[in-house]
Amino acid sequence: MSYNNTMYKQPQDIMKDKTVSVRLSERRKHKLFLYAAQREKTITALIEDWVDSLKLKENKDNIEGG
Repeated sequence: MSYNNTMYKQPQDIMKDKTVSVRLSERRKHKLFLYAAQREKTITALIEDWVDSLKLKENKDNIEGG
């Protein structure tokens, strides 16, 4: 049985999610799962938090989406 994190979201929180595949060693995968469990978060939540924390350089390409 696979885990689907959208089954616990409220209807207004559901968006058209995209899937990203990442290759990790078994050791790193295990470490990531332990990290998430210790913080009572999903892997998705950890990645979303990390992406949201990224700082982008301000330049013309970023503003125009190119």
